[in-house]
Amino acid sequence: MEWLREERYAEADKKGRQHFHIQPSAGSLKKPAGFVYHDGFYHLFYEWLPARGLKYWYHISSPDLIRFVTQGPVVIMSDSDERDCKMEEKWDDGFDFDAPQLTQGPEGEQILVGWIGGTEPCFTVPRLISIEEGKTRQRPHPLLERLRGEPETAEGYAMKHDIRLHPYEGDCYELIIDILENESTEFYIELRVSRREATRLIYNHAARKFTLDRFDSGLLTTNSQDFTRSVILETPLQKIHAFVDQTSIEIFLNDGEKVMTSRIFPSDSATGIRTSTESGQVYLKFTKYDIEKQDV
Repeated sequence: MEWLREERYAEADKKGRQHFHIQPSAGSLKKPAGFVYHDGFYHLFYEWLPARGLKYWYHISSPDLIRFVTQGPVVIMSDSDERDCKMEEKWDDGFDFDAPQLTQGPEGEQILVGWIGGTEPCFTVPRLISIEEGKTRQRPHPLLERLRGEPETAEGYAMKHDIRLHPYEGDCYELIIDILENESTEFYIELRVSRREATRLIYNHAARKFTLDRFDSGLLTTNSQDFTRSVILETPLQKIHAFVDQTSIEIFLNDGEKVMTSRIFPSDSATGIRTSTESGQVYLKFTKYDIEKQDV
């Protein structure tokens, strides 16, 4: 059955293209090598492999962190040019986040871009970093609001039986979920849902435990060894802020208290959103913005 496994991974490779995350039009993006702001432009450098045996430092730039312009390869790399981009502090509690890069913006703000690994790697959305009461918070950069389409809203009670929000669907969107009342023991929000697939967000009220479950998220790559990651929140969950792209999800909890990033590879038909609870009910408000597909 090895041939079947390889065929499935090859299919995942084809699905690795993103809509609004930074990713080269050809070749493979490796880890970032530098992120700076200078004279009104953000500059991002990364390792680029256009073909087997070739390796470059690549340069892109942007005035707004939204639309990046290709500046092209800078220099051919040798093996000795590689470096470890990891930082000691853990910035993300998800599966596939690595090599964070920080720069200072025009107002002195700290901006982070990280690397989302796996099949066809890409970069995270830009994040604002702050230290509040001695703890690090990560929030989506406000400039990302420029990508938003018209808002779609829905609110109501989630209960024990599954409720599918229709026609509240998509594969490329920003989603804000406000938890207005919570009398459930545990509630579930499922994104990128099809008949056989779902990426599950699970919140246990008593333990204040939030879990990202990608067991049924579709094809995963050979290095996928585990399927759930969990965090314990300091305060009860009030808000989930998610960015969903073709093959990734980034989740910001409680205004940046915790962040979880993951690659997912669902089928094209996995566009649904579904809610339910273990017992009891939870009152939720959904605000969804379709995101304009970018040529990045």
